[in-house]
Amino acid sequence: MSLKYAAALSMVAMLTAGMAHADSNTADHFAAKLSGPGGAAGTFRAEYDPSEMTLAYGFTYSGLDGATTAEFDGADGKPIIQVKATPKFIGGSSWLESLSPDQRDALVAGKWTFKVNGPSGALAGPVTPVFLVGQDH
Repeated sequence: MSLKYAAALSMVAMLTAGMAHADSNTADHFAAKLSGPGGAAGTFRAEYDPSEMTLAYGFTYSGLDGATTAEFDGADGKPIIQVKATPKFIGGSSWLESLSPDQRDALVAGKWTFKVNGPSGALAGPVTPVFLVGQDH
């Protein structure tokens, strides 16, 4: 396991448990409430590391059988980043993506949606900045 992957996994675990803290006054923490057909639901949490220009994130979901892919969609609904699927796609795993400055700006501006796709539909929700205690906003 690479050091970056281990750090991403650790960060997502802390975010999911609600124990993350802010080091600056920037919107580097993000969340989304996912919803879909038939009561399917999920959560998405992420943290952007400006020094590495990476987004560490994880998500969980229930009620969507056979989910195979996930993606970040832009304001136009087109995929920006396709999440690399494993042979059996399982929510709750952690990922690490490199972002360009333009991608980070769009993310901070609330122009992205996170979506989990499956044969029976999709779970989706807008990704929004989360300002933690002690952060200006």
